[in-house]
Order: sequence, then C-alpha cells, then structure tokens
Amino acid sequence: MLAVTANWGIGDGSLADSRGGRATVWTEAIRRAVVRAGWCRDGGYRPVDAVELVFAGDTFDWLLSDTWAGRERPWHGGARAEEARASVALASARAARPVLQTVARWARAGLPVPAATPRDRPSEWAVQGVIVRPVLLAGDRDAWLTDHAAAAARFGIATGEQWSDGHCQVRHGHDLDPLTHRAAAATGRGGRQPTLAESLMTDLVVRFAATVRGDTDLWPRVRPRLTALAAARPSRWPALLRGIDHEGWARGRVWAPWRRAVAAWHRAAIHELPTCETEFDALGDLAAWLDGAEAERPVSEPIRRLDIPAPGRVAPASIAAVSANPESPSLTCQRPDGVEWSESLGAAPRLPAVVAVGAAAPGRDFIDAA
Repeated sequence: MLAVTANWGIGDGSLADSRGGRATVWTEAIRRAVVRAGWCRDGGYRPVDAVELVFAGDTFDWLLSDTWAGRERPWHGGARAEEARASVALASARAARPVLQTVARWARAGLPVPAATPRDRPSEWAVQGVIVRPVLLAGDRDAWLTDHAAAAARFGIATGEQWSDGHCQVRHGHDLDPLTHRAAAATGRGGRQPTLAESLMTDLVVRFAATVRGDTDLWPRVRPRLTALAAARPSRWPALLRGIDHEGWARGRVWAPWRRAVAAWHRAAIHELPTCETEFDALGDLAAWLDGAEAERPVSEPIRRLDIPAPGRVAPASIAAVSANPESPSLTCQRPDGVEWSESLGAAPRLPAVVAVGAAAPGRDFIDAA
C-alpha cells in the first residue's frame, strides 16, 4: 500500500501554534486508512503486507519562526545561519515528538491492525503488525530536511527529495510554484538566493509578527491567524488582514506595523533579490498590492499570476492527490490491487489542491504534492 500525505506544517511554536498536537490526530487517520485498505474488492478482509508511508514535503514549517526576526536568514551561508537552521529544526522536532515516536514505533514494530479470521473478517481480539516504511521528503518550508538524515534514520525514517518504487514517483512539486521555484534543498557555505516565498515569509510575515507581539491587545488577535496567513497566497493576505481588523477597533494598529513590514521587506528583497518564476518583476507590484491591503479591491493581474503554477511544467492530471490546504492536509492511498482514494485529515478541505498527477513517461505516474 502506498500512502502519501503532505503539508502538515509543524512549526517551532515561537510565533504560531506548532500544530504538533494536531498531528497525533492525523496519524490515527493514517491507521484507519491502513485498516480500510485491508478490505478487498471481493468483500473479504485481508490486511496489507506493507505500507510505503510518504510524507511528501512541508511536514515541518521552518520559516514561520522568530529565529528569523534577527539578522540570520534560512538561505544565508556561514556557521551562524547553519546554527539557526538547526535550532528551528530541533524545536519543531520537539513539538512533533509524539507523532515522530508513533511513526518510529510503526517502523520498528509494525502498525497494529486487526488480523483476519479464517472467514476473511477482522478479528475482534487478534492483532497483527503491518510493515511501515516511512519517508520524509523535503518541501519548500522544510528545504534543509536532508541535512538531518542521520537523525531521522535513528527513528527508522528515510529522507530525500523524491520517492519512487520504479512505477510511481512522489515529490513535493514546489518547483511548479512561481513563489517557490528553484527552492534549494541545502544551503552552501556561501549561501544562495532566497525564493520569493522565503523572502516574503521571513522579511515580511515574521517581521510583522515580531513587531505586533509586544501589543498585548493586538497580539492575541493576530497570533491565531498567523498560520493561515503564512499558508495563504499573497493575493489573499489583504482579506485575511482585514479579518483581523473587521471590528474596526484596531484600525491603524494593524495597518501601521503592516505597512512598515511591507516597506522593510521591499528594501530587503531589493538587497537580496529573490528568485521567482515569472516573466515580470514581481517586487514592485507585490509591494504596492500589500501596502494597500487595507482597501478592498480586486486582485490585480500580476498578483493573480503568482497564484498560477509555472506554465508547461504540469503533466495532465490523472488522479487526485494530496490537498494543498495546510489547515486540513489529506492522505492519498493506493491499495496493492490499484484501488485509490483520498481521505481528509480533519475538516473537509476548503481550498483546491495544487497537486498534479500525470504521466511523466510511458507507464510511469508522477505525483507532485506541492
């Protein structure tokens, strides 16, 4: 059985909820999916032999952290930046300890499911362990995941950029997104250019959060919305910010620090030019759009184009895959007999998936779990 899930977004909890507690609910949904996979087309119950459990990127969110409120950035080279990246990764791993321990236990002893009776029905008392082979793939929010391959291996978890069984390939697919195109999995000694998404997250969203955190009236209203703000496209940011300001009591207290953060981001982006897969200069258009977030207006065409995957890079879709909604990640399952289905991990997804699944070559499927 192949099970693919993505976008859990477990953070370090420094600015927003780490989401580590919610992940334990998602692992229970994975267990139920494995039990469900034991039901065959003939109506009999026969547990699957093994599960390839692929976490297809953004299992962690290492960008929404107050670590980046200082001088260091995720894309910088040097020992201090490397230490900062390791610190964020360690803090999020601590928040994810319950789910990591669960997955490690599955890898070591198997995932417990009801055994089959002689009549091919689930036993009410006998249990058997299904072999689980977990894999963590790097996404754009946890791009330096493979730097911690040795630590993950101690839990029985493999890491990498993509997974393949020779017939199906799975990767996060952030190179299809104009905001995250060419996100690097590792940062060399000399550093690298940030992606536009990294630049916006660290130099705008994190800066804005760090600024308003000292406002004891405003911060309790902003903090619960930071995860949604960080997960949304820039085209939706004005609406989300107006949601904080909907009562009117905070007018000026929201927009003044937001505009200062936008201006600071624009200066930083000009100094460290981010990569972006667009045929136009997005920085000026974005700065103008975000600076005017207070006014309700239609999304301009340049900003709308940042929501569209890079043209010509997505193969024709053939099956549904992992939801892109970080508020409700889903699980895509494929049974050995070819039956496929998708299960929501939590509430029903409210956003469309941006995952492309299509034929990369004759006889091969390619899953992009962006």
